[in-house]
Amino acid sequence: MFMEETISAGKKSRKALYAVMAIVIVGLGAFLYYWFFVRPQAPPWLFKGAYAKYHGETTILFVTVKMDMRLEVVDYNATHAKMLMYVKMETPLGLREFQNIT
Repeated sequence: MFMEETISAGKKSRKALYAVMAIVIVGLGAFLYYWFFVRPQAPPWLFKGAYAKYHGETTILFVTVKMDMRLEVVDYNATHAKMLMYVKMETPLGLREFQNIT
């Protein structure tokens, strides 16, 4: 009688152990799936120091306008990016330069 209770208790503890192992494996699988496939990732071009340069020229009412622009990633984190925008516009009337950090 005592032996049957011990075997029965051993089977119950083994079932509980299997249940805990299954929960841990499913939880770990869900975490890995989220980490590698679901969580938002930064675009590959978003890194400190990344920049883009633009140059253009147009004519507006017989006035030629030349423009140079540079966008640069100054800093970023999981939710925001700090960007530097530099613009240089040249016309026969003069030269304008400005920069802004957003």
